[in-house]
Amino acid sequence: MTAETLSGPGIATRMSARRAVAAVAVLISLSAVAAVFIGKGSGAGSGTGDAKVSGVSSRAVVPFTLPELREDRGSVSLVATPDRPTVVNFFAWWCEPCQRELPALRDAAAAHPEIAFLGVDHKDSRDDAVELLDTIGITYPAGYDPKGTIGAKYALRGLPATVFIGTDGRVVDFHQGELSVAELRERLDRLTLRNPKS
Repeated sequence: MTAETLSGPGIATRMSARRAVAAVAVLISLSAVAAVFIGKGSGAGSGTGDAKVSGVSSRAVVPFTLPELREDRGSVSLVATPDRPTVVNFFAWWCEPCQRELPALRDAAAAHPEIAFLGVDHKDSRDDAVELLDTIGITYPAGYDPKGTIGAKYALRGLPATVFIGTDGRVVDFHQGELSVAELRERLDRLTLRNPKS
C-alpha cells in the first residue's frame, strides 16, 4: 500500500461506514430492549394495561367508608369481600370526561342489578358534585372524598378512573381514563363472566 492509500478518502470512508454500521446495530439492540420493557410496563395486548401500570390489578381491594355525597344518605362503604361484583368510579364535577362517562355508568347500573356500583367524588365541591349526579340521574351510592385519600390508595393518575372488583374481593381490572359504552360493556361482561354476544 502507498501512503496515499492509507491516508486518503478510501480508508476514511470505509472506517466511517463501519462506525455507522456499528452505531446502527447498537441502536437496534437498545430499541429492542426498550420495546420489551415498554411492552411489559404497558401490559400490551392484555386489555388491562392501565391496571398493570398502576399496580392495582389482582390485589385485594382497599376497603373504605366515606360520607355519602348526598348528606341525607349517611355513609357508603366498600367492604373487603363483597358478595357480588362491584364497580367503583372516581369522578369530579369539574372533569369533562367524567361528565361524558357518567351516563354510560348510570345506564349500566340500571341494566346490571347483579353488580354493585359505587361512585367516589374526588377532591371536589360537594354541592357541585351533587348537582352533577342529580342532572345525570345517578342514583347509586357515591362517597365524598374531598382530600382524595381513597384515590391515593388506588394510585389514581387522573380522572375518571374505574375499578372493577370480583366477588372474591380482588381487583379484576383498573381503567384510567374515560370509558366508552363499548369498553364499559366489555369489562362488565368480563367481570360477570358473561358471553359478550349473549
